[in-house]
Amino acid sequence: APHMPIGLDPGAHAVKAVKVARAGGKIRVLGAARIRIEQGEEEWSQRVRGPLGRLAIEAGLGGEGVFAGLSGRDLNLRFTQVPPVAPAKVRLMMQHELVQIVGQSGGTVYTDYVRLDYPWRAGPIPMLVALAKNPFVDERMALLSSASVKVRDLCPGSLALYHAYAGTGAAQAGETVLLVDVGAANMELAVVRDDKLVFARNLA
Repeated sequence: APHMPIGLDPGAHAVKAVKVARAGGKIRVLGAARIRIEQGEEEWSQRVRGPLGRLAIEAGLGGEGVFAGLSGRDLNLRFTQVPPVAPAKVRLMMQHELVQIVGQSGGTVYTDYVRLDYPWRAGPIPMLVALAKNPFVDERMALLSSASVKVRDLCPGSLALYHAYAGTGAAQAGETVLLVDVGAANMELAVVRDDKLVFARNLA
């Protein structure tokens, strides 16, 4: 069906895709696919291109586009805080901080942020800032494009893990949950309380 989100996870040993639909405030899985990546002496980018191309055809990844996960050493998640001010001022402060981060890197990183939720604590607002090296992101986009995969957006794997869990509607009030995705080369962690994200980390 058109406009159904597709998530793509290009891992070290397999590429996975899942198509979902939102219904009644929850996420319903419509289909999933997994294709193994043959191991060998070639670089991962060479070995994954064939499986990505097969998946693009079989799962229709060149249509509406996919949300692809990012992980690895070239992606960094860091924490910062801003004073408890109005949302509009928070946005201005964070935009200023992102400009500084890009300037300090010499323009070699892409960066974005998301607010974390600590419902049990008042005071400074915790923020999660993601930084990814430009060549890493650009090469990943070029790789997906060369395999006829249309990308709508890229997302750190740990945040994708959180959104997948939050969309199930399984979170319980007052409950703290640790989410862990153990891959062959990378691990994604997220901590959720009251269906709100309070921590996220990627480990290579």
